[in-house]
Amino acid sequence: MAVVSNEIRALKIDLSRLNGRLGNHSVAFRRFENHMRTQMIEHFQELRLGGTNRGVTWAYFKTPVYVRKTDGVAVPPWGGVPRLAASRAYQGTAGWRLSVLGSFSNRNRNSGSSIVRDRRSTVKERTVRGHLRPSGKRLAEGDSILQDTRRLLTSLTSVSGMGAIRERGPLEMRFGTAVAYAEIQNRTRPFLFFTNTDRDVLERMILDGTIGGTGGNR
Repeated sequence: MAVVSNEIRALKIDLSRLNGRLGNHSVAFRRFENHMRTQMIEHFQELRLGGTNRGVTWAYFKTPVYVRKTDGVAVPPWGGVPRLAASRAYQGTAGWRLSVLGSFSNRNRNSGSSIVRDRRSTVKERTVRGHLRPSGKRLAEGDSILQDTRRLLTSLTSVSGMGAIRERGPLEMRFGTAVAYAEIQNRTRPFLFFTNTDRDVLERMILDGTIGGTGGNR
């Protein structure tokens, strides 16, 4: 009877420990945060130029933004195409513009100076500039989507990132960002969501912490 009594006592201790683990999954949640951090890094990298990842699709910057009716040139969001010529004689001809040059007709300032304006054409035409990004920088070809300042990505991958949300309790967790434009962007280019694979990972982490016997100390 002594042996049976000892086994029952040990079983009660194990059940008590199991009950404690069932009521506290904060450690599993911490591990799951690391999993989500990795997912966010890969997600933004895979979709930096648009495409499909984790079951969602991001569209790249609209190309072209518009097609000029005057010469039929497609203008991309990062610009780079020649501006339209100022002279009607050369409008629609890429690379030409009209410039007005000023020159002094009389070098004697005491007798007064007048400016004679001349007109000429030049092939050194300025190009259309790229659209302004939220940071004030001009959009360049090959720029990454949602990574103008990287503030959004940093808030999702770093606890110390501005706007980062990391909250854990015994039976719940919150993972996200408070960056002002995050909610609007998440509607058109989803980044903050759980997939079925993510849920499987979380369930496995909780199970490991409960049954594994070390979940409460990891």
